[in-house]
Amino acid sequence: MQTARVAEPVAGVQKPSAPMAAMVDPRWPVSVSDYPTTSAAIYLTNLDSMISEYGRVLGERPSAGLSTALAAVLYHRFKVIGRIEDAERAIGLLDDSVRAEPVEASHRLMRATAYGAFHRFAEAEEDLAVAAKSTDAGEIAKSQREIDLALGRYDRLAADFTPTAPPTIDFYELAHRADLALMQGDLDRANFLFRSAQIEYRDVNPVPLAWLHVQRGIASLRFGDVAAAKPFFAMAHQRMPRYYLATEHLAESMTLLGEYDEARKLYLDVIAETGNPEFIAGLAALEDAAGNKEAAAARNAEAKVAYAELHARHPDAYAQHYAEFLLDLGDTERARALAERNIALRQDVGSWILLAQVADAGKDDARACEAWRNAIATGRNPPELAELSSLAKRCPKRA
Repeated sequence: MQTARVAEPVAGVQKPSAPMAAMVDPRWPVSVSDYPTTSAAIYLTNLDSMISEYGRVLGERPSAGLSTALAAVLYHRFKVIGRIEDAERAIGLLDDSVRAEPVEASHRLMRATAYGAFHRFAEAEEDLAVAAKSTDAGEIAKSQREIDLALGRYDRLAADFTPTAPPTIDFYELAHRADLALMQGDLDRANFLFRSAQIEYRDVNPVPLAWLHVQRGIASLRFGDVAAAKPFFAMAHQRMPRYYLATEHLAESMTLLGEYDEARKLYLDVIAETGNPEFIAGLAALEDAAGNKEAAAARNAEAKVAYAELHARHPDAYAQHYAEFLLDLGDTERARALAERNIALRQDVGSWILLAQVADAGKDDARACEAWRNAIATGRNPPELAELSSLAKRCPKRA
């Protein structure tokens, strides 16, 4: 559900070195021919078959274990193709499993993951507390780490932020450290860690490799280097054509590069698959850039309705994205209400940056400066801080 907003470089944020920016490594990102994985079509067909079979058996012989197994594959399909109905169905199944077997760790762990994705953090932590009584502490720690990161509890992640060699050579650990490097504004180190994760990959599953390449593309996009980002999205899309994040970000990059016809096709594909209002808004931005003002207005109206409906169903999960959309449309009053709701839930650096932007747009200097100071106080230095450069100049520093 996360997308990137292109930012200008900010003072103090490390810029990529010339060799990395030029992307001289022909196998970064590694191509499908250089590193073959399972066919995306076969992978998704098998996934669909598993979902159908689990559902059939569950209907004949209901059990909490089978309910959680079905929820897990539904949630995985949601993460790949982006259909929110899959995630909603998964959560319903997990709620059933927990009611039937309240202390079973597998149900609680899976539900904590799904709850976390929808920003139901308190409930997710309750599930982890129950699961911790009968499961491996390492699994609990990984899940808790994701929640702490989302909530802005950076003090709990001090060891992870230390720029030393990772304690283990693990694909996901390397990617995690890369993400933290980006939060410190260090694109060179993030690239090194993402690249190291690709080197360590030893599987035929196409999804993790496509996911990794999307994350690396988002990194460049966040620093405003669209040309460097596009090859990573293109490679991820080639490996997994229905991977919704690859499709959407490739369309976003093409739009920013003026490749409107190709980008429009991709947006239409991912909108048909997901109905995600963020992607409808992306298509509206494309039409506006292409000079199709009426089409842009129609798509923005469509996105506004879709966002309102989705936010009504999941108010915490979509408050931030909905606020960003309304801010772009100039509806600062409603964007402010959503940004305030979001900051009440989580105090990560991105949420403080959004609140500062919304308050600044609404001419509330006091709140904008307070939010800017809180963003700085997190100790993080992501590239999005560049969007607060005017506040940095005029806001008095905290005593």
